[in-house]
Amino acid sequence: MMRNKRILGGALLLSMSLLGGGLSMGFSNNGQPAIVKAADTKSQSTLAGWNIGKEVTYKGSEATYHAYLSEDGKNAWIYLVETTNKTKSLKFPDAVEGAVVTRVGYDTALCKLEDADEFNQNISGVTVEYAHGVDGWSEKTINVESVVLPKNLTILESTALSGLRKVKSITIPDGVQKISAETFYGCKSLKEVQLPKSLASFDNYTSFSACPKLSKVTLSKENKSFKMQKGLLLNKKGTKLIWAVPAKNKITVPDSVTSIADNALKAGKATSVYLGKKVKIIGKDAIAGKKITKVSISKKNKRLGKQGQCIYEKKSGKLLIAVAKKNVVKIGNKVKLISEDASLCGSRQLKKLDIGASVKTLQGAWGEFYRAGYVTTTKVYFRSKNPPKLTQNNDKNYCYLPIFRDVYVPKASLKKYKKWYKKNDALQFVKLKTF
Repeated sequence: MMRNKRILGGALLLSMSLLGGGLSMGFSNNGQPAIVKAADTKSQSTLAGWNIGKEVTYKGSEATYHAYLSEDGKNAWIYLVETTNKTKSLKFPDAVEGAVVTRVGYDTALCKLEDADEFNQNISGVTVEYAHGVDGWSEKTINVESVVLPKNLTILESTALSGLRKVKSITIPDGVQKISAETFYGCKSLKEVQLPKSLASFDNYTSFSACPKLSKVTLSKENKSFKMQKGLLLNKKGTKLIWAVPAKNKITVPDSVTSIADNALKAGKATSVYLGKKVKIIGKDAIAGKKITKVSISKKNKRLGKQGQCIYEKKSGKLLIAVAKKNVVKIGNKVKLISEDASLCGSRQLKKLDIGASVKTLQGAWGEFYRAGYVTTTKVYFRSKNPPKLTQNNDKNYCYLPIFRDVYVPKASLKKYKKWYKKNDALQFVKLKTF
């Protein structure tokens, strides 16, 4: 069987193993997300200290809570809640059969036991698929407006409360140390959240994705890892920007910040970003918001420069941020290197990427910054007479050149670019054009 080559510059080629895997999309016959009933775990009675061979239930006024007890019987884990379209409030019990509730949400380990989808489920048993825009909403949770979590909660699973579209505020108990991916994904009415005092780990990309109204997030000053400052989540020292509340339109990165975390401003409603005087490190996709159309830098910043649509590192000439205008990016003569760590903002589907003659190096999977593997309509122009040098390109199953699209090169350099493509085993996947 022919080995599949992963393509950077064009449509992703699905591997034979995926195509033959019978992937389930998690939808019912009527088009609604499939609701999974209580787990059938008869083949295994314990899971990491929990007795999953026996389920216990707690019947509340508006919902029924399904739980497992720890092997010592002291703690309870609520993994599923049964609701109806009349349920307006989820008031989790603090204890089930005398056991203190310390864990809420479904765990991917349970999915594996059931031989279910690769995706997790929310507290209602609905599959959540962030990659496909499925937030776990269902008709049985359509009217849920409030959630009261157990006071002794320590573990809140990923995707646990996703898809609760009418909930406006949530207080996360102080014992919770981690906010995981997609925990509140799709809570479209959520306006206010109180983060736990003991928070030590925070997923800054998808935990509050599709929560456009979230504008107020509070955090105790006693927290040892983070602090909130004017809608921004920073590390305790204030030197690293982690995340911004989704409803914030203008982001001003404080002068104390020296680095911006990966994905920090990838989601949300922000349209402009101002980088403070000490910013020197910008993580992968750190400023990749689709709605961001303006990025400016403090005049006192000595490390970063701006030219046209590009923010770059002065010393190395490395591209840090490209701001699209009408789905076009033109890279000027101050940029010498493009890597996969660069952020593209203002667009998800470029029509044109114009790479200036000054760009001498393309590092690693550099095309990821303009979503080359997902968008094949982007026209790419190389202005240099000589093809750029590819570095950190050791994966022989990966194509590091733009393919399956129109690629334009100087007419006088056509032979050089053909040789470049042939050397990288990619000439058969592209039709080079000239200007």
